[in-house]
Amino acid sequence: MGRNSSGNAANLDEVARISGYSKWHLQRKFKRITGIQLATYIRSRILTRAAVALRISNRTIIDISDELGFDSQQTFTRMFKQRFGITPNRYRTMEKWDVKSLMPRFDFEAVYEAGFYPEIQRLTLPDTHLVGFTREMEFDTAQEMAISSCIAMKGEIFNDFFKGLNMECHKVYSIHSDNERGEGECSVTHTMAVEPEFKKDILSGHKIEDIRLPAREYIAITHQGTAKECVKFISYLISHVMPGLA
Repeated sequence: MGRNSSGNAANLDEVARISGYSKWHLQRKFKRITGIQLATYIRSRILTRAAVALRISNRTIIDISDELGFDSQQTFTRMFKQRFGITPNRYRTMEKWDVKSLMPRFDFEAVYEAGFYPEIQRLTLPDTHLVGFTREMEFDTAQEMAISSCIAMKGEIFNDFFKGLNMECHKVYSIHSDNERGEGECSVTHTMAVEPEFKKDILSGHKIEDIRLPAREYIAITHQGTAKECVKFISYLISHVMPGLA
């Protein structure tokens, strides 16, 4: 990402180059399909990535702003506050993580061959000790964008975790649970963890804690692929497989 003060200009040029369209045509096409300006989407996605990093890692604010291409921490703080209404430091330390104002990634569902259905196993696991992190997100069930943002954040957390993971660590636990609070409010808890002997393989600045996985029956579905492919596979499971397992 090129160094820039707005988080937009360099990205528009780069996205246009990768897409093969002229910048003018790409912006018109994107607005027609999604209903929002491409520059707005890019800026919102950059700030969403920053928000996720603030909530699940120990990286400094200046490191995050530098990684995302802002020309100064002051510029980053100003734009972050415009988007979320509070400073990056306050966002990091607030008790509850509200997903409003987060921009989910526009993505296409993974396409599988006709008749494809993953192999599903039911396993009874013993009480298991893991290390990793858990984050709770809250949203209003009446707001469709809030629901999609919350689902999308699972993918953001998944990808961010894998970016800082030694890939020699072959087993990662991704645990998700829903909790209805009543009056249209809901929260989801998402955990990313590894077995204790692989704690050293978590190379990034994530806040690591001890996690207990209770003994019970679980559904196991095997998938092999990159982190991004796994995120798409999870979306496929949620929309096409999990409803039939209820």
